[in-house]
Formats: sequence, C-alpha cells, structure tokens
Amino acid sequence: MVATSSLPITKEVANSLKNSMFSRNFNSFSTDKYLILATILDPRFKLYGFKTDESLSYAKRLLRGEIVKVKLPQPPTPTTDLAPSDSIWSSLDYKIHQNTTQNDAQAIKEVDIYLSDSIPPRTSDPFIWWQNKRSSYPRLLCLVKHYHCILMNSVSCERVFSKLGQIVTDRRNRLTINKIGKIGMIAESRNNLSIEAK
Repeated sequence: MVATSSLPITKEVANSLKNSMFSRNFNSFSTDKYLILATILDPRFKLYGFKTDESLSYAKRLLRGEIVKVKLPQPPTPTTDLAPSDSIWSSLDYKIHQNTTQNDAQAIKEVDIYLSDSIPPRTSDPFIWWQNKRSSYPRLLCLVKHYHCILMNSVSCERVFSKLGQIVTDRRNRLTINKIGKIGMIAESRNNLSIEAK
C-alpha cells in the first residue's frame, strides 16, 4: 500500500487547502485572543502551536495577563479574630493567613512551571492531562475551563439552521417555535439513525 502523503496529487491538494484557509482570513488566528489562549492552554501545543517566536511571546504575555485575574477560592477563615494579639497562636494564625492569599507572583510562577513542563504526545487527550494536573495548576485549570469550551467550528449549528430552513417555508410559516423545535429534533434524529444504519 502506498502512503497517501507520498503521492504528488495529495501534496498538491493539501497545499491548496492550506493556502485557501490562509487566504480566507484564517490567518487571524495570530491575533485572536481566544484562539491564542486555547492553543497555549493545550499542553500538546503550548510552545509549538505558534508560527514565530514573537507570536509565542505574545501568547505568553497574554496568558500571564489572564492568570493574574483568576481568583482561587479561599479556604474558610477560622472563626477567631485574625489580627495579631498577645497569644502566640493567634499571631501565627495571622501570619499563615497573610501568606495564603493569592498574589500575582504565584500566578505567574504557575504559568512558567506549566510552560516548562513536559509536552504530552499529540494523540493524548488534553482534558485527561488537565485532570491529572489539576492540583499542580489550579489557576490555569480555571482558564482551561473557560477557553477550551469554545466550539472551534460552526458546522453542526449551520446544519441545524439549514434543516430548520427546510422546515419553515412560505407554506409553513405559522408553525410555533415549540413545534419547529420538535420537527427539527425528529429530522436530525432520523438523519443520525440513517447514518448509523449504514
């Protein structure tokens, strides 16, 4: 069997697709805050998902700027007064409470440790990686939950709108929203069942 990547036509098609994507403003990736943060927060691509050193530096600055905004839940404070008093224990409690508050230096250190951490294989699941590292990078995990929930394409949404456009026509313009939703759900389910049957 011949590897498809060695065929000249395959290389030509791949290059054509790549050039087409960049000519259609796919190049905005380098300036889109959400895409940059989603890329650097993916442990598989954190250092190698950027074309230039400048774009990687920009991504690091952006990540450091975002992580200092993350506020971790504070542990419950003891019911005793935390102000220093005559008791040796209350003075110690006060110092410990002062040291456990979140500060920017700890957050930036967390980013630096994450960026120097080993890179998992490209085929690994980044969500499992984050689950295993949740105690090491608690602030970054908050950012991952925020930036990795972004739907990277709109094909499924466009497919549903197209299907609903076929349902709501000039002759069927008095359907209620509830009825349109139910018909759309049935049509999509029917489509999924026919695909699974093949």
